[in-house]
Amino acid sequence: KLDRPESEWLKYQSRFRALRKLIVYSGNGLSTETAFKVIYVSDEYNILYDYFEISKIHDQTLVGFCDKFVVEPSEYYNASEVFFDISRKLIRQEELLNE
Repeated sequence: KLDRPESEWLKYQSRFRALRKLIVYSGNGLSTETAFKVIYVSDEYNILYDYFEISKIHDQTLVGFCDKFVVEPSEYYNASEVFFDISRKLIRQEELLNE
């Protein structure tokens, strides 16, 4: 809280939850075609650990423009594979390298 009024940090909490909801609604994560769209690697881990309460990641690989995670299914995500579309991040990195 950093000695700030509750009303101030609550608005950021609300924004964070809204952004997380947008990621989850951007796909279903079951394939590269229906991958969750993210910009930051931290978003992937936030969705896996905090939103879906995945307890264990067994493997992670790059499949085209997607990060593929092999996970221990949870109550909130019952598949063993989760795909995240990281194409925007990869395209931006390429643009920066070509500048």
